[in-house]
Amino acid sequence: MMKRFLLFSACAVLASAQSPAGDAKHGKELFLTYSCYSCHSFDGHGGAGARLVPMPLNQAGFTSFVRNAGRMPSYSSKVLSDAQLGDIYAYIKSLPTSPDAKNIPLIQELLKEK
Repeated sequence: MMKRFLLFSACAVLASAQSPAGDAKHGKELFLTYSCYSCHSFDGHGGAGARLVPMPLNQAGFTSFVRNAGRMPSYSSKVLSDAQLGDIYAYIKSLPTSPDAKNIPLIQELLKEK
């Protein structure tokens, strides 16, 4: 599982940066309908499931991973089409990343107190 994730991550780094082709609004609806949030949280920052934001995979890598997932249910094309996965991918890519800890004033104050 980890080797597959690392391979997909490497492919994502090598892929050219491009905007996702899907519809983020529809992707959000699918993310909610298929209860993706129950493991990945509403903001994609994880929980019981993997952290999705920032998304390290390109759209093809994401689709392949979801189709052949090991630790989560895999979603065949009978359940979610490639276009629907593209919409979910676009939604995930639209989610804001968490700020670095160095940019959160409260954390910096707490670190200074030590």
